[in-house]
Amino acid sequence: NRRTYPWGNENKELIAFYKEMIRIHKESAAFRTGSLKILGTKKDVLSYARFQGEDRYVVTINNAEKGQEVKVPVWQAEVPANGSMKLLVYTDADGYSIEAKEYPVVDGLIKMTMGAHCAVVLKG
Repeated sequence: NRRTYPWGNENKELIAFYKEMIRIHKESAAFRTGSLKILGTKKDVLSYARFQGEDRYVVTINNAEKGQEVKVPVWQAEVPANGSMKLLVYTDADGYSIEAKEYPVVDGLIKMTMGAHCAVVLKG
């Protein structure tokens, strides 16, 4: 039943976001059939990795009401101890971005400042 669908009044940004997430999922076997490893949890923050073969992805979610610095031990996902990971998606309460950005990996950790209610998807 699609009577409640907002025909003609769709949220085009939300639809574009879902299309981007579906594209990432379809293009990566790691998200479909790869291994899952929890990299860390603390109050309102979850980090996990999906990996298969040479593909390495890290997802970090900050569900807190405020921003905070997060350290993610990406070495646990067999990401090289020094190098970088590429940002695929950043999302928060204001929308999302797929703007190219690199996060440095130093001694197996990524340190990032995350806004309130945001998430990132990184590729190694």
